[in-house]
Amino acid sequence: MPSASPDFAKAALASGPFRSVSRLSFDSLAPSSSLNVTPLVADAVGAQWRDLEDFERSLVLEARDVAHLSSAIDWLVNQDPFESIGTGIPEEAVSALGVLPPPLAADILDLATRFDAIMHAGAVRIRLELVVTNSCRKIHSDYTDLRLITTYAGPGTQVLPMGAEKLESNLWSVPAGWVGLFKGRLFGEGHSACLHRSPPAADLRVRRLVLVIDTPSLANENSSV
Repeated sequence: MPSASPDFAKAALASGPFRSVSRLSFDSLAPSSSLNVTPLVADAVGAQWRDLEDFERSLVLEARDVAHLSSAIDWLVNQDPFESIGTGIPEEAVSALGVLPPPLAADILDLATRFDAIMHAGAVRIRLELVVTNSCRKIHSDYTDLRLITTYAGPGTQVLPMGAEKLESNLWSVPAGWVGLFKGRLFGEGHSACLHRSPPAADLRVRRLVLVIDTPSLANENSSV
């Protein structure tokens, strides 16, 4: 993790306890045709996190706007590539990432706290990474129970809608800022794992700022996002 700028570091020390970031109302969400949301993916958009219990879903998406984080995101995207990892209860895991701009730290804590609440693991593993290389291009599912991925900047994780043929042409990119809850192969009997892959950042000449939250005991270092 790069050292925080003096202004951000000063703000972090003075900010006090992290505050939850307000979220869009699920009732107000509707897939936009301008996003080219396929019918199979559209069913996941706007679903409550509790809809993970639905056997017909391999993915739950939370559409949201992260414009309020733009300054923090832009600052991190312009750093050297990095990977920061924190494990423990949500507050400890976020703190272990290093000094972050307060709004971004608050957003990560909010997501980690919600993830911990639904997984009941007593801890989370958080990875914040600036990706500039090509990850695995293979369409795959993760050997885990559940994985939260949100791409703060750059192209998002590419998803294969449930029931779609395993072809690159069927992949759909999760918009930047949106939260994806990806079921893994260990999520539960009768549930399908979400097939996805990481976009080739090097080939596309883009920089991706990606957040991943896992159950610590099942985290896989080599999984692409």
